[in-house]
Amino acid sequence: MTKSTGTAARHGVYVGDLSTPIAPTDVKMSLLDDPVVRDAKVEAEKRRIAAELERRLVLLMKHHGVPADQGLLSLALLAIELAREHVPGLRVEASPVAHRPTAWTSDRKARLVADMVELMAEGKTKAEAARALVKKDAYRSLGGRPRSLENRFDEAKGEPWVAALASIAKELPPEHFVSAVRALTAKE
Repeated sequence: MTKSTGTAARHGVYVGDLSTPIAPTDVKMSLLDDPVVRDAKVEAEKRRIAAELERRLVLLMKHHGVPADQGLLSLALLAIELAREHVPGLRVEASPVAHRPTAWTSDRKARLVADMVELMAEGKTKAEAARALVKKDAYRSLGGRPRSLENRFDEAKGEPWVAALASIAKELPPEHFVSAVRALTAKE
């Protein structure tokens, strides 16, 4: 088991099945075995390993707070989460340089996109969604003007990982995109 660093520290080290490799079963075979029987044994072992790998991927998704019920989108979210955990250049962290803190971080913009998409999926226009959100404390404290939220929404759509999720989820219902963004930003 290896010790994780950075963002991984908040998840802790992997435990249980995530900390041990998948052990192959010792399949007893002989050159005298019927080739069909031999092939069947090999295929059965491949299926067992594939099923175990899938089960452990679901455990890994749960460990990182990624929804496991969204097919390929779940795998994409897991890849993004693992990349953010293990590649320092993909994390959003405050600079050690003493500057005025930025109110609109990437995660806040992503949450804004999720909130706006959710309201727009209900039939609201972008302006109506912004007017509804500006009434919430989370957005009132960040400027409190609907037009400002619309501008941040447009900026947020340009964030690389938000854009990547949007392109993956564009063929899916809006609620899949919303739940994916909420899953990734909930831990921040």
